[in-house]
Amino acid sequence: MKRALLLFLLASLVTPAVAQNGGNVEVGRPSFEASRIQIEGSLTLCRGGVKMATHSFILRADEVDYYSRTGIVEARGNVRIQLLPVAPNTAPDQRQHQ
Repeated sequence: MKRALLLFLLASLVTPAVAQNGGNVEVGRPSFEASRIQIEGSLTLCRGGVKMATHSFILRADEVDYYSRTGIVEARGNVRIQLLPVAPNTAPDQRQHQ
């Protein structure tokens, strides 16, 4: 579990969190799916078949506690992280002028 949490934190430090909700992109907020989601101030408690997604990874776990003020995530039970491919930066047009 410590390895999964460390990997998640490293992935979130490398790239900013971006969530997709119905095609709208919102910077700085992951999206959550779970059997139960409870929000208490800056703490989001997710229970049962949790899926947490950003543009750079998908985390699945039995339980997730997300602290939005700090960006810290605590994941428990059958934790899996899928790193998503990062789109390469497009280089400026390098056409030669004749």
